[in-house]
Amino acid sequence: MLRAAILSAVLLIAQLSGEIDAASVMTTNGRVQGKILTENAETVTVGAESGSTQVIKRLDILIIYDDAGDVLWQNPDIVSSEAVKEAAPAAPELPLRKIFSAELHAGGGLSSPSSLFSSFYASSGPDYHYEIVTEAAALWHFTESDALVFGLGYGHRNLTAAGINLNAQRGTATWPLNFFDTRIGYRMQGSFGFAELGFLYALPLGTVSVQHQSAAGTANIAAPQLAQQSYGAVYLAAGFSLPLNDKMALLTFARMDQGLGAAVRGEVATQVDFAGKAESTTTLALVPWSVGVYLGVNYRI
Repeated sequence: MLRAAILSAVLLIAQLSGEIDAASVMTTNGRVQGKILTENAETVTVGAESGSTQVIKRLDILIIYDDAGDVLWQNPDIVSSEAVKEAAPAAPELPLRKIFSAELHAGGGLSSPSSLFSSFYASSGPDYHYEIVTEAAALWHFTESDALVFGLGYGHRNLTAAGINLNAQRGTATWPLNFFDTRIGYRMQGSFGFAELGFLYALPLGTVSVQHQSAAGTANIAAPQLAQQSYGAVYLAAGFSLPLNDKMALLTFARMDQGLGAAVRGEVATQVDFAGKAESTTTLALVPWSVGVYLGVNYRI
């Protein structure tokens, strides 16, 4: 309002001093070029170049320029040409949080060679056994609901397959394997529940004998032709978190590991003669699969 009053005063002074020879009046209906004859708070009278005289309501005027192109008056509802439009503020970049926590887990479940990814032969197939896992994890909570998980642990997994020929006997073979587990994952945390997806790399802690159960009884067999090796896996977990205080929470969750490579691989006999010598062999590859239930505790550092 103050600027509009000042511009009106300038326009009036210019008229009285005879400084305005010509003006360009921009209206809602178009442009009027001529000389301003009179003006008041309601109207502006312009002597148009065509010879006619036009009385224009000030409400219909957008802006008035003098012959030098300077602004004499403008509608207060129009943003000044000298004003700089304020840009919409950019969304602030949220800084990464520096909140960390530590966890301890222990649990167990079922372990078996994956029927989808393992390689068996006609008379053999997967069987189920137990697994036991203990582990520790460090979490970086980079947002309120997202965290990266880094875990180290010990896993005892019994890989069992039925119909395996060892020492000229057909039976059920169990590899009681021990692994050093490393995990890296991404966790989505809600108010009470969470879900986690990640990758496991399991490194065997030594070589174990195969427990072979057949009609002749149970025997521990070295079976060096069947290599015990490290493997990678993907895992998916889902569970609940029960806060005890600002720092500590109890955890319970279920987790499934699906191996991507074989933990046991080698040649086994598919047929043996009367002397127990292999007449034909094939490759046996046992890719671990497991599902378990775990309990744990989380502590915010």
